[in-house]
Amino acid sequence: MTRRQWFWIVLGVVAAHAGLFWLVAGTNSLPKVTPIPRPTFVAKEAKWTDEVTGDPMVYREFTVSTRLALPDVLMERKEER
Repeated sequence: MTRRQWFWIVLGVVAAHAGLFWLVAGTNSLPKVTPIPRPTFVAKEAKWTDEVTGDPMVYREFTVSTRLALPDVLMERKEER
């Protein structure tokens, strides 16, 4: 192979890579992932049988939490008073 052929092969490989990089750079990136907030409502349930009467017992617990303001905002308001 002559130098001219090697030159054209190297030039073709470089051009192909540059074209692929250009195509990949033009694509959109993945969207940003937002964290999933913790649920504000939780329900727990426990079941057992009463040893004395043999009746089935069910204990249900519901927890509701609400954040009305961010803690740092509350601290600022508290300092203003």
